[in-house]
Amino acid sequence: MIMKSTRFRVTCALHSNYCQLRQRIEARGFPRAFFLFSLFLLLSVSGCSRALISTPQEYATSLAQEQNLAPFITRKGSFKIQGFKKISSPAALRPLHIFIEGDGRAWRNRYASQVDASPANPLGLRIALSHPETDKVYLGRPCQFIMSDICRSRYPQTAGRFDRKVLDTYMKILNDQRKEAPQRPFILHGYSGGGTLALLLGLSRSDVVGVYTYAAPLDVEAWTSHHEVSPLQRAVNPTAFVKQSGTVQPAQLHFCGTRDDKVPCALTHAAVRSAFPSAKIIEKPYSHTSGWETLWQQEKR
Repeated sequence: MIMKSTRFRVTCALHSNYCQLRQRIEARGFPRAFFLFSLFLLLSVSGCSRALISTPQEYATSLAQEQNLAPFITRKGSFKIQGFKKISSPAALRPLHIFIEGDGRAWRNRYASQVDASPANPLGLRIALSHPETDKVYLGRPCQFIMSDICRSRYPQTAGRFDRKVLDTYMKILNDQRKEAPQRPFILHGYSGGGTLALLLGLSRSDVVGVYTYAAPLDVEAWTSHHEVSPLQRAVNPTAFVKQSGTVQPAQLHFCGTRDDKVPCALTHAAVRSAFPSAKIIEKPYSHTSGWETLWQQEKR
């Protein structure tokens, strides 16, 4: 039996096309049969001879295994976090790159949230895999890939995604990584909301020497205001945090997409002018959900 559409994962070369197709069909309210028929046509035309339908966790694991990243699950307080890592040289002195996933699919639509926030297309993981550094750690977000009891409240994957408890969870995970590779400073990467967390962590720790964000809301209050949605009352806002704390900022590079209507480049520029004047911004011709997985392949050229 084929499960609900949120469980569909097609692991083939055109996975990103599949994700875009499904999102467009679901947004227009077409029945599932129409989606399946369209998917069949996509696979037939593409010549993808084998499609594997799997859970989000299985799909992410299959991607990570292509570069020999080992899966791990860590529990900190109420949260379980799915991760993948490869640390071949714990005693090395070069920075350890840590990647944090985006917000995923916490919202079915503008008004309805859902328990399972697992991304259909884990762009944070794809960015990690495309990065040239071989030693890397990838971290999912609460209620992605693996569930815990608190997910039923839908708080950590929606209104609480940037609150102090979530931030403290990642602080503890980084402390664990510090024990495993005590000599290595961190460079943090984060896609979308994962970039917000990466920046907050970078502003909170002395062992972070660099932060890269990709399509990330750097000013949470300005972001919610732009979209005319309810403010995230308990969110730790990076721009407010740095102004209040006066902390020394790590080196920062923020990528934004010129076709991104979720986190427009204008918001990125405004946040940097306001709170991160030494940070650099690079604009790329990407939307919020496409192009980022090829970023580091292009940067290497």
